[in-house]
Amino acid sequence: KTFKMENESSANNAVKKPAIQLTFRIADGNERKVKMNVKPNTKFGKMFVKLAESLSVDGSTFRFLFDGNRINEMDTPESIEVE
Repeated sequence: KTFKMENESSANNAVKKPAIQLTFRIADGNERKVKMNVKPNTKFGKMFVKLAESLSVDGSTFRFLFDGNRINEMDTPESIEVE
């Protein structure tokens, strides 16, 4: 399965230090959609596991792409320059 990822940036308005959080909208080929919030330094592998659990599917069959490039488990939103 191939999943397409889109993101929406948002800043948390905490009093001390604002934490940046990214929102990913993930859609599969069957038009099932999942929304996930992560920090810029969160490894995509963690996100893949949660996605597999929420869709009740085998995560080893996934392929993730962002702007046409494959995303690996060790990549982070920051490392692939998601804005």
